[in-house]
Amino acid sequence: MSQINLHVTQDFQDDLALLMREAGIGNKSEAIRFAVKQIAKHTRRIVADRQCAAGVVGTARDGGG
Repeated sequence: MSQINLHVTQDFQDDLALLMREAGIGNKSEAIRFAVKQIAKHTRRIVADRQCAAGVVGTARDGGG
């Protein structure tokens, strides 16, 4: 596993502490991994929805929908 070193603001640290407390996560590394996985999952859904919508629009434009 690779290591990433971050310089963060106090606001970031406060947000991270809140996430850790509310999600019951015991350390900062796990909290950051959790947050990145959640936003990546959300982003994949947005991309899939956009691709689906583009397919529907393309199909209708071609006379198939």
